[in-house]
Amino acid sequence: MNDFIRTINSKKPKLGYYDDYYTSEPKSLDENQKKHLFSAINASSLQNPFSKTVRIRNELIVIMLYMLGVRAGELLNIRLRDIDLENRTIKIVRRHDDLTDNRIKQPLVKTLNRNIYMSDWLESKIYFYVQGERQKYIKKNKHDFLFITQGNSINSGLPLTIAAYEKLFERIKGIDSLPKDFSGHKLRHTWNYEFSKEVRNATIEYGNINEELIRSYIMGWVPNTNISKVYNQRFMKEICGQIQKAIQKRMYKTLEGF
Repeated sequence: MNDFIRTINSKKPKLGYYDDYYTSEPKSLDENQKKHLFSAINASSLQNPFSKTVRIRNELIVIMLYMLGVRAGELLNIRLRDIDLENRTIKIVRRHDDLTDNRIKQPLVKTLNRNIYMSDWLESKIYFYVQGERQKYIKKNKHDFLFITQGNSINSGLPLTIAAYEKLFERIKGIDSLPKDFSGHKLRHTWNYEFSKEVRNATIEYGNINEELIRSYIMGWVPNTNISKVYNQRFMKEICGQIQKAIQKRMYKTLEGF
């Protein structure tokens, strides 16, 4: 039995660290990068790199990745039935080998099922897209996936594919100030950075909060996993820097007395 358990444990994915983990550039976007991204991706922006036929959809994709912290597979799996307007939640659901999904490479939800809150502002953005652009293309291909292929392609109206999603972000990479390796996943890292700052503020106001348990639920991770460390690099660097500055400031005052 012990040998069996050891074999199972050996198959579990291990969270690896690399030599430059503490010195590498953070994977989240800074304030300047966010400003340039959202300014350019705005559907009415003159800097928008996309044709007018897909601007509203693409802007919503970027906004949802940033505000919800979801993965690409989770985003492309969202169906209209998963959006609860009354309770303002979006349900992330695992649907592996879904027979109703005709995409050759099915986007997969790698995490646990959960409900994610959406603000009334985000709800209005989704509603505007669904009742506007999406409605124009969906008539020929009835399904309830939120994001669809648009334009003059023969695939117009079909669920948005992983390849089309990746092509979208290849175009976004050209926006000024964004890192060369920019991807949709960096917005997930950015969400985790924003989350850490918000939890710090909430802790000051409400007292001790189990940050990792809350983070794991929203991200869909198994409770008590160590994967949060991968997404929390920028915040940990900032906190460490602030602590070191505070310590050295106090040390300086001490040394000044000698």
